[in-house]
Parts: sequence; C-alpha cells; structure tokens
Amino acid sequence: MRVQEEARRKAEEEEKRKKKAEEEKQRKEERDRKRKEQEECIKNMRKPNFVITKHSDGEKTGEENEQGEVQKSKEQLEAEKRSFLSQRIKPLPDLSGLDEEKLAEQAKELHKEIYRLMNEKYDIEEKFKRQQYDMIELAERARQ
Repeated sequence: MRVQEEARRKAEEEEKRKKKAEEEKQRKEERDRKRKEQEECIKNMRKPNFVITKHSDGEKTGEENEQGEVQKSKEQLEAEKRSFLSQRIKPLPDLSGLDEEKLAEQAKELHKEIYRLMNEKYDIEEKFKRQQYDMIELAERARQ
C-alpha cells in the first residue's frame, strides 16, 4: 500500500512539474510575442500613418473658380501641408550613446510634449463641439 501511495505521489509530482513547465513555456512565448508586437509597433510609429499621393490631372496653378477667387492646385496644397508638418513635427532625437540620466530627461521632455498636445487636442475638440452647437442654435433661430 505504501509503495502504491509513493508511486501515486511521485506521479502527481511529476505531473505538476510538467504542468508548471508547460505554463512557464506558454508565459515565455506570450512575453516574446508581446515584445515582438511592441517592436513592430515602434517600427511602424517611425513611418508616417498617411500616404501623400500626387494627382496629375493637368491642373494649372492658380485656377479661378466661379467667384473669381484664385485656388491652389493639389500639388501646391500638398507641398504647403508637407512644409507645415515639417515645421510642426519635431524629429525624434538620436538616443544612442546617452546615459540613463539623459534618457530619463529626454523621456520627461517627450512626456511633457505629449501632455501638452493632448491638452491642446482636447481644447480644440471642445471648441469644435461648442461651435457645432452654436451653429445648430443659430440655424434653428433663423428657421424660426
């Protein structure tokens, strides 16, 4: 009876070890998969998330519309957009060769910039909502 209990106990311990090793393997695979996803995400963040396409429909620069106003061609608008974005978006600094203190300082600066931009975005969204509401109210008053 003791021999049977000992064999059963050893079998249970072996099963627990196998189960634990399998769970550890799964956790490791999950960590590796998440790390790879984060690396891919970081790689994709460096690329712009928009595509600028040029259309050459024979548009002339400075065409006039029905009201006689001068309009810019798509190429001119896109060139202005690119120049504005290049002025507005700061390139990421080179982080290679920096020690921990400078990296921490750079991270704090980037965090401050992100925080400022998020606040600015929120303010603009709220302003837009308020203006939409005002437009609806004015249209309703005009209709009445």
